[in-house]
Amino acid sequence: MGDVIEKKATVFLSAGEASGDLLGAALARDLLARVPGIKLLGIGGENMRAAGVDIIYDINDLALFGALEVVAKLPLLLRIRRNLKNMFSKNPPDIFCGIDYPGFNVYLAGIAKKFKIKTLCYKAPSIWSWGEWRVHNVKKNVDFVAAIFPFEADAYLKHGVQAEYVGCPIVDNVNSYKIETDLYKQFGLNRNKKIILLLPGSRRQEISNSLPIMVKAAETIYAREEVQFVLPLASTISQNAVEKIIAKANNVRIKIVPGTKAYSFMSIAHSGIATSGTVTLEAALLGLPLVIIYRLNPLTYRLAKFLAKVKFFGLPNLVADKKILPELVQGEASPERIASEIINWLDNYDEYTNTKAALEAVRVKLGAGGAVQRVASIIIEFIDNKGGK
Repeated sequence: MGDVIEKKATVFLSAGEASGDLLGAALARDLLARVPGIKLLGIGGENMRAAGVDIIYDINDLALFGALEVVAKLPLLLRIRRNLKNMFSKNPPDIFCGIDYPGFNVYLAGIAKKFKIKTLCYKAPSIWSWGEWRVHNVKKNVDFVAAIFPFEADAYLKHGVQAEYVGCPIVDNVNSYKIETDLYKQFGLNRNKKIILLLPGSRRQEISNSLPIMVKAAETIYAREEVQFVLPLASTISQNAVEKIIAKANNVRIKIVPGTKAYSFMSIAHSGIATSGTVTLEAALLGLPLVIIYRLNPLTYRLAKFLAKVKFFGLPNLVADKKILPELVQGEASPERIASEIINWLDNYDEYTNTKAALEAVRVKLGAGGAVQRVASIIIEFIDNKGGK
């Protein structure tokens, strides 16, 4: 964790949504353990508050968890801007650290920058995908980008932004999770049948777009192979909504389990079908081969395709810089095509083991973790450079 040092310094931590609140809480705990005299304040939620951050704006009150209704929230955002300007002018913190929610935090970093406050972004805008135009605001407002992927750091460095790959917090999440071993008995599953996971996502739109296709694919797979299907349910999704969709399945049973068991099931499952997102990298780190599907509104997809700057959309493939997992986009993500990829892994042992080996290489490439500790060290280095005592 590093040496414990005494310093008088103030750090403003800004997390605009739930995922950032968790990262911010871990960062706060590490900073307070290493720098007992440090003062932490900012924007966050219950996790950051419990970790010792003086919360000025609560993300629950701000309703910044999902899509931000810009027009409705404009008066509130203007008030935040006005209040932060006033606060930073009278009692400027030593460091501003934006955590996730990049559009919101890059904007706030710009306010901090005007008062000569050192600015840092942890989980910055994804300019490596289809947002290179956003680099200009980052370059203007942010002194340092703590990148969570190696290719993300490379993209920022290419544009002249000071950046460093600090490690991937998903690695820390996976490493710290205690894998359960009694899942078969706990959920009435057959130990002699391979498990195929269905991972449709954590948003309602993802469920409506992807789950019916996954269910159809499960029917096709089950007609060919003696397997069983498990669906870890995200806490953000209504079980009733999922049950209505899987109830339409013919001759195949899909077991719904709590989303908190997802890592444990990833560790014992044979393979899975997943909507593109963070879950694909979590599964990769646990060695689970996935068929990754990506389905959008046709208009949104055409726009994304026009703006896209990457060869792949699956995070494991991006990290590997080659296609190690199947990616099925829009019409390609048909039940028949998805099923054929899973059946191929079930029937072709050599190809399956090669895929597992490629996933292990992704795990090695991302390193042993420690992202939070490295970000805390960067903040402490910034304080040292400012002459914190």
